[in-house]
Amino acid sequence: MNMTCRVALAALVPIAAGCARMVGRSAEMAEPPCCRAAGLRIAERHGVKAIDARRFTHATLWEALAPHLGAGGLRVADVGRSSEGRAIRAVTFGTGATRVLLWSQMHGDESSATMALADLIAWFAAPSVEDDALRRRLASELTIVMVPMLNPDGAERFERRNAMNVDVNRDALDLVTPEARALEALRDSLRPDFGFNLHDQNANTLAGRGGPQAAISLLAPATDASRSWNAVRSRARLLAADIAAVVARELPGRVARYDDTFEPRAFGDVMQQRGTSTVLIETGALPGDPEKQRLRAINVVAILTALDAIATRRLGRANPRFYEALPGNVRGGTSAPCADRAWGSVADTHRPRCARCANGSARSATCRPSSRWCGRPATRSPSARWGCGSCARCCPSPRCSSAS
Repeated sequence: MNMTCRVALAALVPIAAGCARMVGRSAEMAEPPCCRAAGLRIAERHGVKAIDARRFTHATLWEALAPHLGAGGLRVADVGRSSEGRAIRAVTFGTGATRVLLWSQMHGDESSATMALADLIAWFAAPSVEDDALRRRLASELTIVMVPMLNPDGAERFERRNAMNVDVNRDALDLVTPEARALEALRDSLRPDFGFNLHDQNANTLAGRGGPQAAISLLAPATDASRSWNAVRSRARLLAADIAAVVARELPGRVARYDDTFEPRAFGDVMQQRGTSTVLIETGALPGDPEKQRLRAINVVAILTALDAIATRRLGRANPRFYEALPGNVRGGTSAPCADRAWGSVADTHRPRCARCANGSARSATCRPSSRWCGRPATRSPSARWGCGSCARCCPSPRCSSAS
């Protein structure tokens, strides 16, 4: 081989290697075959229109779902009663061998996934539709048990805690609340293979330091203080990776990874310990979406993606890098502009403060966003509901309008 040929080949080697890396990376980053388009379509066409804001009561939810519950092979059962006697209900779809448990609104003011579950229930019950093959696949491969509203008393007041002033998600060991006991009993009877712990997180949360608001944060909860990876948790990581690969295409830069510090009192960590591969989905915030209707649709996409991944057994092909590469959750500073935050109702005490007063006037120059918790709900004054009186100092009215 002459010198000219050697030089030419030497030049081609790094190019070929670079091409191989690009092809490999492209294969690794390929979006799973389901369910971004299907999820958005289902959310649009089967959304339960009676629920169009993120604050609603137990009665409103079940009245809205009533027309759908007698169809599509859905089964409804009371699995417990709240502290104030409201029914805690589970809706079951499918008869497959793999059991999946989803629970939402164990914190009463965290309702984004509850709306998404309502939309999925409506789709499960609908007459034959264009996504019927997907629905048939889920029905034949999975038994899907959904608890849309675990803490109905908290939902009644749009408060995090239950009527006993207990955080239900810190009651997985003591089981002092009827809501926690209902979830524990359901887990014991169902013995789910997979679980989904569905929450909303603080709207201040950013996707990485200096990043935008986190719209969705995912977690495969730890099973011990050392945060080790056993087979159960590793399956949850693959499931979270599949969700991330789909949702990140719809919300680039806004999907994050939740802190995986072990919390032995939390249901996600405990279920993971007990053999249920569990994924935490935390819904954050998006500019211009104060009632979280877009994020409601994203939750439909995320949940459908996960269910289809389980039903088609494609988890073995999922790439854990999609999960590991997610930026970590970072709590944003309270000096960030209010206009960039999603704001909901007066009881949202852990959300940022409003940008404008209810009468339309701008907040005063001395007003600062505050996310301090003001103590127990029963002892807070009306002004204290707004971050220890910050709104009362800023606005002539104690109620503020939405900011987006």
